[in-house]
Amino acid sequence: MLSVSIAVRQGGTIELQSGVFDDADAVALITSMTQSSHNAATEIIRETHQSGMCRRRADSFEVLAKIL
Repeated sequence: MLSVSIAVRQGGTIELQSGVFDDADAVALITSMTQSSHNAATEIIRETHQSGMCRRRADSFEVLAKIL
């Protein structure tokens, strides 16, 4: 299981989402909230499993994923 936190900036607002997810649900959440490709979201999950944590930042979002 993974702890995933996502912050998405849209104009002057920030949408936050966090929770505990299995790999498939985490990929779906990352893909839908950040408009990233399935491959990019899968890479975040793979890196999380390898190092225990992954943080990705872009202009409009930030994703933090950790192994529980």
